Amino acid sequence: IIGLFREIAEAMKLSDFRNVSLSLLFINTAMGIVSAVGMHVFTYTFGFTNRQIALVFGVLFAAALLAQPAWVLIANKYDKRRALIACLWINIAVSVLFVVCVLISAWIADHYLTVMPLAVLIGFSMGGSIALPYSMISDTIDKDAYESGTRKEGVFYGCATFLYKISQSLAVFFVGALLDVIRFDSSIVQEPVVYLKLGLILPAGFLICFTLALIFAYRYTLTREKVTEYQKAMQQRPEQGSVSG
Repeated sequence: IIGLFREIAEAMKLSDFRNVSLSLLFINTAMGIVSAVGMHVFTYTFGFTNRQIALVFGVLFAAALLAQPAWVLIANKYDKRRALIACLWINIAVSVLFVVCVLISAWIADHYLTVMPLAVLIGFSMGGSIALPYSMISDTIDKDAYESGTRKEGVFYGCATFLYKISQSLAVFFVGALLDVIRFDSSIVQEPVVYLKLGLILPAGFLICFTLALIFAYRYTLTREKVTEYQKAMQQRPEQGSVSG
């Protein structure tokens, strides 16, 4: 355990890795909030049937998958950092629109197809929000290898995996605490205000997580030009073939 935390501390000393990892942590926390309370929100706040919920999430995941080639092109043209920042701004905008949907949930319940454009948009942006940070982590590994002379993929990706576990724990804690605060009980029929508060948990969590993720994304400094310089320099160091971690 001591060795694990030493490796995490070593990885987090690199500012660019720290910033992209913390950005990814809050992105994954937002995903964890969806997993923890998403079904409850669509069932009790919007009154969707199981079929309608499956359609919404199906569209969202399909959009996330289909968005991958688009984000690759955007990142190649404008840089990974700028692409990630664009993803997060889209996520924040959709979160604000979701607040409006919650406030008019009674109308949405009778016109559930109106949430499909939001599902497509959030799926599109989340596809980049998840994929881009992992690619950026590989760039921080190149930077560290250039500076230290040793590649440490195991240390860096192990740290990222550990932070992912933390993000899921944060999501469960956040949702569980708020469900207690609003006194939500799925076993009984409750006042409409309780279901309204339940619905607001999702966009509130999104806004908090994506704003924090955006702050750390802005602090990330690696550019395509810098990474290319590190990679070219390392190609001239045959002794750098060793891998640590």
